Amino acid sequence: ILIGKTGTGKTSLLNVLYELKDIGKVGHSLKSETKKSNYYPISFVANNQKKYFCIIDTPGLFDSDKEENDEIHLEQLKGLIYKESLKIKGFLYLSNFQKERFDNSEIKSLIKYNSFFPHKDFWKRMIFIFSHFYGDFTGESAEEMKLSKSKILSQIFDKIMEKTKNIS
Repeated sequence: ILIGKTGTGKTSLLNVLYELKDIGKVGHSLKSETKKSNYYPISFVANNQKKYFCIIDTPGLFDSDKEENDEIHLEQLKGLIYKESLKIKGFLYLSNFQKERFDNSEIKSLIKYNSFFPHKDFWKRMIFIFSHFYGDFTGESAEEMKLSKSKILSQIFDKIMEKTKNIS
């Protein structure tokens, strides 16, 4: 599940992982774009094996519209998980790399997620990803970038599986 505050790049990450433009619509204004949780099946090849999993894109907490929407978004996410019988293996928490530290709303959002998800091992299932990092990727060919994306997917998948192998 992709989680985090509004505007941290959850949907942008989803678009990168899918190598598709706008599988999820990205907001570029003061208002958030993702209004409800959606899930997307994904497959990739790593070590000559095809692997499958789903990514759930969620609206950010502490939305630019209203904080009261947080409870509505969380209930809609719960409904999606139960309706589609999705098994949650891990959480990818996105945070803006350009910020010097977690602010109060980021801490509050983590507390909300921790209390919302019934997993006693919530923190063991968590992977932090820092977005809005602008590195120098010049010189990489399209094929090298594609391999990098596959490697990133493989690393995320492997890390989640490693973190949850002893968790029911």
